[in-house]
Parts: sequence; C-alpha cells; structure tokens
Amino acid sequence: MGLKIKLVGVVSSHAPAYAESFERKTVIEMPATTKVADGMACRKPEPEALAILLGNVDYIARVSVDEVEESMRHMFTDTHNVVEGVDREMFAQNLQGAERPAAISAKFSQ
Repeated sequence: MGLKIKLVGVVSSHAPAYAESFERKTVIEMPATTKVADGMACRKPEPEALAILLGNVDYIARVSVDEVEESMRHMFTDTHNVVEGVDREMFAQNLQGAERPAAISAKFSQ
C-alpha cells in the first residue's frame, strides 16, 4: 500500500525502564512507581523484547499520570467508554503531539 508507518512505544513517566533502555540501547533497571498506568509498568525490560523494540520502534513517548487521567476523561466524555490498558496511554501520547522529539516530528510531516 506504500504507507509510511511509524511505530511509537508509550510508557508511564513513573515507569521509564523501557524508554531509558531504548534510548541507551541496553537494559536499564529502574523503579516503577505508577499506579494509574500500572498494567504497563516494568522495572527491568526483557533483553529480547528490547531488541525487538530497537529494531522496529521509532521512539518511545513518556506520559505523565496527569496526561493519562486527562486522556481517560476525554475518552469517556467523547465516546462514553471507559478505556483500559494501553488505549489511554496511546491517547495521552497523542495529546502530547507537539512534544514529540524534533527528529520524529520532522519525519511525520513528510
């Protein structure tokens, strides 16, 4: 289909182990203190999973608890659905839009 698709990972800013590991290209263990996005909280990334991310994901966005809660309110107000799992985190990342790294923002505007 000729589509240019960018894959974006999303983590809680209170559980940034995968984002840090992705940026440094090695497994980094960090505390996971989030309670809102706890389903995706991780202290220590799996090396095999990190390798897959490094080979396929363009960047990993970090979302705050406030952004996740805001996205949950938007989803409920706009669609009358209570969102679960990564849905709310991805929506929160989409609300960030302008905060994407400059290099990635340039790719999206092409």
